[in-house]
Amino acid sequence: MDTRRKIVDPATAIAAAHRRRQDGGKVAVMTGSFDVLLADHARELAAMRNGADRVLVVAVLAPATVGVLSDRARAEMLAGLAVTDYVVVGNDSAGIEELLAGMAPDVIVRREAAHEDRLRWLVEHVRGGQSG
Repeated sequence: MDTRRKIVDPATAIAAAHRRRQDGGKVAVMTGSFDVLLADHARELAAMRNGADRVLVVAVLAPATVGVLSDRARAEMLAGLAVTDYVVVGNDSAGIEELLAGMAPDVIVRREAAHEDRLRWLVEHVRGGQSG
């Protein structure tokens, strides 16, 4: 299966959430930049998925600082995870808020700030190792 098909527009993700609800399921959404995908992210996403009755949507946001990977590359990484059902690339916070309102998820985990802190630490760590 080409996992890139999991990367969808907001309207498709909202429709999928409504279908899952009609079937008696639940909807979980995690937002963040995911500029560097770590094992912790995969574990947290797996815990959010938590069963076949839940659809997991990941909203990939542009990092506030200069990112390491493109939006598309980050979306493809997340789509490659078996636990991820849909990935939406959000270019602005208003669009993500609209997505969340339309989906009305049962669980929302916002990781924008944590991802920014992790990326900042990584950039500083790499730069610090290059002195000399």
